[in-house]
Amino acid sequence: MATSTTDEKSPVSPTVEITPAPSMMYGSLDENYELYKSMKDTQLDPVEATKVLRKVDLRILSLLMITYVLQYLDKNCVNLASVYGLKKDLHLERQDYSWLSMCLFHPR
Repeated sequence: MATSTTDEKSPVSPTVEITPAPSMMYGSLDENYELYKSMKDTQLDPVEATKVLRKVDLRILSLLMITYVLQYLDKNCVNLASVYGLKKDLHLERQDYSWLSMCLFHPR
């Protein structure tokens, strides 16, 4: 049976000093940060917070769902158009169709 020594030292990692960002060191934070700090200890009404959360969720999630559905339909239309002769009509060769698809779905 092999014996192990417990007196072996593990390598010690050097201490890293974390310094604040330059914007915080020179006091160039905007007034919104000060507002956030002043509101940090305020208690929110749970009923009002729930109403605000629901309103935000409904607006943002519905916008996201509409965007995703339109993106899905657009992608399917391009694929269907390629089956019905898009490549031939536009004289697309080799990687041209891939470039066309990429240009349509590039984030703006």
